[in-house]
Amino acid sequence: MPSFQTSDEADDRARLVDRLRDGYPATVAPALDTRLGRMLARLTAALDAAAVERPVRATIRADLIDLVPRLRRYAASLSCDRIEADDLVQTTLLKAWEKREHLPGGPALAAWLFAVLRRTYLHERRRGAAEPTPESGDADAGEGGSPERSAVRDAVDRLSHAQRETLLLVTVEGLSLEAAAAIVDCAVETVRDRLDQAHDRLARDLGPV
Repeated sequence: MPSFQTSDEADDRARLVDRLRDGYPATVAPALDTRLGRMLARLTAALDAAAVERPVRATIRADLIDLVPRLRRYAASLSCDRIEADDLVQTTLLKAWEKREHLPGGPALAAWLFAVLRRTYLHERRRGAAEPTPESGDADAGEGGSPERSAVRDAVDRLSHAQRETLLLVTVEGLSLEAAAAIVDCAVETVRDRLDQAHDRLARDLGPV
């Protein structure tokens, strides 16, 4: 579908995207004394040991560890609870370990992990998961609360769930429309429409830079 945006409209959209990405910075690494931190240490050791026998891609360890901050950010956007979000990431990484010999490479790995995380979240919601127990020692220093960042997040929270999820997957996480469509199980054009609606709503709510 051809784009009929003017150059000014394209510039406004680009500035809006920059504000969104600044509003949702990647989370910091989990503290070593948390469940996720301990699990990551075990996973790293297991991947190192597996690499000796060469049953997995040589880059899988780095790829998985590098994606943890993005997985934590996406999980937090779904659950709105840091402890539950880290549990979702932990479950996702364990499933990745189980499938380590068949994991895709490159951008496809991120899409695969996001899809697993989302399915896990929806399954837990349907199952009526118990409230998580608060755990100390995992403050996210990378998520500071400037007025601009708070304004962006408040505006995003006012979007519909479908628009919000699509916006975060494509704009913040940088996934393709096709990957986002596969994750949320809808047509690419539906993703495009939700994204346009979200951008239009945010442009009205947030105003010019």
